[in-house]
Amino acid sequence: MPIDQSWAYQMDDDDDLDDRQVEFDGDMKIITEIRHQDGKKLQVKQYFKTEKRRVSLNVAKRKTWMKFGLSANDPPGPNPKTTYISEEISMEYLNQKDEENLDLDLSQQFNKGIVNPHIVCRHCSHNHWTMECPLKNEINALNKYNDSNDSKDDDRTRGRLGLSMLKDGKRLDLNSRSKDENNTIRITNLPEETQDEDIKDLFKNFGKITRIFLAKDKATGNSKGFAFVSLDTRENAARAIRAVNGHGYNNLILSVEWARPSGN
Repeated sequence: MPIDQSWAYQMDDDDDLDDRQVEFDGDMKIITEIRHQDGKKLQVKQYFKTEKRRVSLNVAKRKTWMKFGLSANDPPGPNPKTTYISEEISMEYLNQKDEENLDLDLSQQFNKGIVNPHIVCRHCSHNHWTMECPLKNEINALNKYNDSNDSKDDDRTRGRLGLSMLKDGKRLDLNSRSKDENNTIRITNLPEETQDEDIKDLFKNFGKITRIFLAKDKATGNSKGFAFVSLDTRENAARAIRAVNGHGYNNLILSVEWARPSGN
């Protein structure tokens, strides 16, 4: 039926008209309903625009699952009577340029008296409460990553040479934490199905990998979207950043940069 046809005219000529009709015009879905109110017929039209979006492979697979329970016979899409739709939250990671702009913006706000100079985040030293730090998950993960490696280094050296040794009258620290931090890179925008072996395959051609830490959800075991990798030399780490940053991976674009030292 043409979209511009008058429903009011049809109601006068056809008393057996359906109460609800669905029409399609290109990417528009039009639902027309006839409602009875106070002895009168009311025509109500609803317009819906169809949009196509790219989603991850896991999301596409979930859309093909059979519905069950009270929604077993529901058409595609959520039913507000049986499904609670929460707010969609997107995560945005800051690159070095964004961080510099953020520092400049905070400086300007401080000069205008907007920023409270007495509030300093313990994670990133910016002007907000520590619990509200947008980088706290990554910084905590990096600290855990470094601490786990320190404990392994301590176990290997304790009982043989201790934590340090003397050579040519000078004390040498055997703790390789600072060295590893200089060679550590951060990878973000990873798919949730990423595993440690996937990270190893991505970076094995750039030199010897000394450590890999993939942040995972404790409940599901899925990736949280970021990881840290330490290579044997800073030059190899720099090559990995140049090669993998912006690389397409499972319909996502990876972001690779230097990891922040845990003390900053």
